[in-house]
Amino acid sequence: MKINSVTSKIIEGNIGYISIPSFNEGTANEFKENAQKLMNEGATKFVIDVRDNTGGIVSEAVEIAECILPKDNLIMVTIDKNQKREETKSKKDNLVKGDIVLLVNGNSASSTEILSGALKDNNRAKLIGTKTYGKGVMQQILQLADGNALKITTEEFVTPNGDKIDGVGIEPHEVVKLTTDREGNVIDTQLQRAIELLK
Repeated sequence: MKINSVTSKIIEGNIGYISIPSFNEGTANEFKENAQKLMNEGATKFVIDVRDNTGGIVSEAVEIAECILPKDNLIMVTIDKNQKREETKSKKDNLVKGDIVLLVNGNSASSTEILSGALKDNNRAKLIGTKTYGKGVMQQILQLADGNALKITTEEFVTPNGDKIDGVGIEPHEVVKLTTDREGNVIDTQLQRAIELLK
Protein backbone atom coordinates (compact mmCIF):
# COMPACT_ATOMS: atom_id res chain seq x y z
CA MET A 1 0.00 0.00 0.00
CA LYS A 2 1.29 3.45 -0.92
CA ILE A 3 1.18 5.73 2.10
CA ASN A 4 2.33 8.90 0.42
CA SER A 5 0.90 10.56 -2.59
CA VAL A 6 2.28 13.76 -3.98
CA THR A 7 -0.65 15.58 -5.55
CA SER A 8 -0.66 18.47 -7.98
CA LYS A 9 -2.91 20.72 -10.02
CA ILE A 10 -2.90 24.02 -11.89
CA ILE A 11 -4.55 26.47 -9.50
CA GLU A 12 -4.54 29.70 -11.42
CA GLY A 13 -3.22 30.62 -14.86
CA ASN A 14 0.39 29.47 -14.95
CA ILE A 15 0.67 28.59 -11.23
CA GLY A 16 1.16 24.92 -10.38
CA TYR A 17 0.39 23.57 -6.88
CA ILE A 18 2.24 20.55 -5.46
CA SER A 19 1.44 19.01 -2.08
CA ILE A 20 4.01 16.77 -0.32
CA PRO A 21 2.39 15.19 2.77
CA SER A 22 5.49 13.19 3.84
CA PHE A 23 8.86 11.95 2.59
CA ASN A 24 8.55 8.22 1.96
CA GLU A 25 10.32 5.93 -0.47
CA GLY A 26 9.64 7.18 -3.99
CA THR A 27 8.40 10.65 -2.94
CA ALA A 28 11.14 12.43 -4.92
CA ASN A 29 10.23 10.53 -8.10
CA GLU A 30 6.56 11.36 -7.54
CA PHE A 31 7.53 15.02 -7.10
CA LYS A 32 9.48 15.01 -10.39
CA GLU A 33 6.58 13.37 -12.27
CA ASN A 34 4.07 15.88 -10.88
CA ALA A 35 6.32 18.87 -11.56
CA GLN A 36 6.96 17.72 -15.14
CA LYS A 37 3.22 17.18 -15.70
CA LEU A 38 2.45 20.72 -14.45
CA MET A 39 5.17 22.22 -16.65
CA ASN A 40 3.73 20.33 -19.63
CA GLU A 41 0.39 21.94 -18.77
CA GLY A 42 1.97 25.41 -18.81
CA ALA A 43 3.02 25.99 -15.20
CA THR A 44 5.95 28.42 -14.85
CA LYS A 45 5.50 29.28 -11.14
CA PHE A 46 4.87 26.93 -8.22
CA VAL A 47 3.33 26.66 -4.79
CA ILE A 48 4.85 23.72 -2.87
CA ASP A 49 2.81 22.78 0.19
CA VAL A 50 4.69 21.02 3.03
CA ARG A 51 2.34 22.07 5.82
CA ASP A 52 1.74 19.24 8.32
CA ASN A 53 4.57 17.24 6.71
CA THR A 54 6.32 15.86 9.81
CA GLY A 55 9.30 14.51 7.83
CA GLY A 56 10.46 11.07 6.77
CA ILE A 57 13.36 9.88 4.64
CA VAL A 58 16.06 12.56 4.49
CA SER A 59 17.46 11.43 1.11
CA GLU A 60 14.01 11.96 -0.50
CA ALA A 61 13.88 15.56 0.79
CA VAL A 62 17.45 16.15 -0.43
CA GLU A 63 16.55 14.80 -3.89
CA ILE A 64 13.56 17.16 -4.10
CA ALA A 65 15.84 20.06 -3.10
CA GLU A 66 18.11 19.01 -5.98
CA CYS A 67 15.15 19.27 -8.37
CA ILE A 68 14.70 22.91 -7.33
CA LEU A 69 18.22 24.21 -6.60
CA PRO A 70 20.87 24.86 -9.26
CA LYS A 71 23.94 22.61 -9.33
CA ASP A 72 26.49 23.05 -6.49
CA ASN A 73 24.03 24.90 -4.20
CA LEU A 74 24.44 23.82 -0.58
CA ILE A 75 21.42 21.83 0.65
CA MET A 76 22.38 21.07 4.25
CA VAL A 77 25.22 20.65 6.71
CA THR A 78 25.34 17.78 9.20
CA ILE A 79 27.45 17.90 12.38
CA ASP A 80 28.27 14.72 14.30
CA LYS A 81 29.06 14.39 18.02
CA ASN A 82 32.76 15.04 17.31
CA GLN A 83 31.80 18.32 15.56
CA LYS A 84 32.77 16.86 12.17
CA ARG A 85 30.89 18.77 9.47
CA GLU A 86 29.64 17.25 6.25
CA GLU A 87 28.12 19.28 3.41
CA THR A 88 25.46 18.04 0.99
CA LYS A 89 25.33 19.94 -2.29
CA SER A 90 23.07 19.72 -5.32
CA LYS A 91 24.74 17.45 -7.87
CA LYS A 92 22.70 18.31 -10.95
CA ASP A 93 20.90 21.13 -12.69
CA ASN A 94 17.44 21.93 -11.42
CA LEU A 95 14.39 20.54 -13.20
CA VAL A 96 12.01 23.11 -11.64
CA LYS A 97 12.71 26.70 -12.61
CA GLY A 98 10.61 29.81 -12.05
CA ASP A 99 9.32 31.47 -8.87
CA ILE A 100 8.33 29.28 -5.93
CA VAL A 101 6.38 29.82 -2.71
CA LEU A 102 6.78 27.15 -0.02
CA LEU A 103 3.90 26.82 2.46
CA VAL A 104 5.02 25.81 5.99
CA ASN A 105 3.51 25.58 9.47
CA GLY A 106 4.25 24.41 13.00
CA ASN A 107 3.89 20.76 11.99
CA SER A 108 6.49 21.03 9.19
CA ALA A 109 9.37 19.12 10.78
CA SER A 110 12.64 17.26 10.31
CA SER A 111 13.25 16.41 6.60
CA THR A 112 10.72 19.11 5.72
CA GLU A 113 12.92 21.63 7.53
CA ILE A 114 15.95 20.47 5.52
CA LEU A 115 14.04 21.31 2.32
CA SER A 116 12.68 24.58 3.77
CA GLY A 117 16.10 25.73 4.99
CA ALA A 118 17.77 24.87 1.68
CA LEU A 119 15.22 26.80 -0.38
CA LYS A 120 15.18 29.77 2.00
CA ASP A 121 18.96 30.17 2.40
CA ASN A 122 19.59 29.82 -1.33
CA ASN A 123 16.88 32.43 -2.06
CA ARG A 124 15.08 29.87 -4.17
CA ALA A 125 11.63 30.17 -2.56
CA LYS A 126 9.57 32.53 -0.43
CA LEU A 127 8.37 30.78 2.74
CA ILE A 128 4.82 31.66 3.76
CA GLY A 129 2.88 30.45 6.81
CA THR A 130 4.04 29.98 10.39
CA LYS A 131 7.34 28.94 12.00
CA THR A 132 8.32 25.28 11.47
CA TYR A 133 8.49 22.69 14.26
CA GLY A 134 12.23 22.66 15.04
CA LYS A 135 13.45 19.06 14.79
CA GLY A 136 17.00 19.21 13.49
CA VAL A 137 18.55 15.93 14.60
CA MET A 138 19.01 12.54 12.98
CA GLN A 139 18.26 9.60 15.21
CA GLN A 140 18.95 5.90 15.08
CA ILE A 141 16.94 3.22 16.88
CA LEU A 142 18.98 0.44 18.50
CA GLN A 143 17.15 -2.77 19.40
CA LEU A 144 18.20 -4.10 22.81
CA ALA A 145 18.42 -7.78 23.72
CA ASP A 146 15.54 -7.49 26.18
CA GLY A 147 13.18 -6.31 23.44
CA ASN A 148 13.35 -2.63 24.33
CA ALA A 149 14.72 -0.03 21.96
CA LEU A 150 17.05 2.89 22.46
CA LYS A 151 16.85 6.04 20.36
CA ILE A 152 20.21 7.78 19.99
CA THR A 153 20.97 11.08 18.28
CA THR A 154 23.73 10.58 15.72
CA GLU A 155 23.92 13.97 14.00
CA GLU A 156 22.46 17.44 14.00
CA PHE A 157 21.65 19.20 10.76
CA VAL A 158 21.75 22.94 10.18
CA THR A 159 20.68 25.13 7.25
CA PRO A 160 23.15 26.13 4.49
CA ASN A 161 23.74 29.45 6.31
CA GLY A 162 24.60 27.49 9.46
CA ASP A 163 21.38 28.30 11.31
CA LYS A 164 20.35 25.85 14.01
CA ILE A 165 16.99 24.11 13.41
CA ASP A 166 16.63 21.86 16.46
CA GLY A 167 14.45 23.47 19.09
CA VAL A 168 14.36 26.68 17.03
CA GLY A 169 12.49 26.04 13.76
CA ILE A 170 12.62 28.09 10.57
CA GLU A 171 10.94 31.46 10.35
CA PRO A 172 8.98 32.06 7.14
CA HIS A 173 9.65 35.22 5.12
CA GLU A 174 6.08 36.23 5.86
CA VAL A 175 3.95 35.01 8.77
CA VAL A 176 0.40 34.31 7.60
CA LYS A 177 -2.11 32.55 9.85
CA LEU A 178 -5.18 30.66 8.70
CA THR A 179 -8.51 32.35 9.41
CA THR A 180 -12.11 31.19 9.62
CA ASP A 181 -15.32 32.60 8.19
CA ARG A 182 -18.51 33.29 10.16
CA GLU A 183 -19.60 29.66 9.85
CA GLY A 184 -16.28 28.47 11.27
CA ASN A 185 -14.90 27.14 7.98
CA VAL A 186 -11.14 27.47 7.55
CA ILE A 187 -10.03 30.00 4.93
CA ASP A 188 -6.66 29.10 3.43
CA THR A 189 -5.17 32.60 3.69
CA GLN A 190 -1.66 31.10 3.35
CA LEU A 191 -2.41 29.69 -0.10
CA GLN A 192 -4.23 32.91 -1.06
CA ARG A 193 -1.12 34.94 -0.14
CA ALA A 194 1.11 32.54 -2.11
CA ILE A 195 -1.01 33.06 -5.22
CA GLU A 196 -0.90 36.86 -4.73
CA LEU A 197 2.89 36.80 -4.55
CA LEU A 198 3.24 34.68 -7.67
CA LYS A 199 0.80 36.63 -9.85
